[in-house]
Amino acid sequence: FDLYRELRGKEGNLFFSPFSMSTALGMLYGGAEGETEKQMANVLHYDLPEPDLHRVFNYVDLELESRGEGKASADGGKFQLNVVNAAWTQDGYDFLDAYLDLLAVHYGAGLYGLDFAADHEKAREIINGWVADQTNDRIKDLFPEGTILPNTVLALTNAVYFNAAWET
Repeated sequence: FDLYRELRGKEGNLFFSPFSMSTALGMLYGGAEGETEKQMANVLHYDLPEPDLHRVFNYVDLELESRGEGKASADGGKFQLNVVNAAWTQDGYDFLDAYLDLLAVHYGAGLYGLDFAADHEKAREIINGWVADQTNDRIKDLFPEGTILPNTVLALTNAVYFNAAWET
């Protein structure tokens, strides 16, 4: 809700998924330690112990996806909800196995190595292509030009694709 209060004053339409943002930040939080971990927990209002928090994110993700399985939308068409996560890292950069396990087990996030340093624009295009594939081309430019730089070490992605007819 803090983010909504900040964004609501902007011009134009506003659409964002608090769950999506919380999930991406939860993935990041899983790699934080010490003072950074404490600051993130405070700012993000994480009240649960860290292991429980990641289990809750996983539970909510699985619960949301299961709600659409085999269901039809209001117009009788297909109901689809797809939540995808991934971690993109600089080739050769080492991460703790425990962090990689946390991403895989609780967030379903694979780790993909890219060479941001040699060709950050190509890396950006690869990430955006993956997101576009996962969202039936609804999200094509998750990372706009200039957001992935040669010194990028880690990029976490989360996208939610929802397609259904609404009853009015």
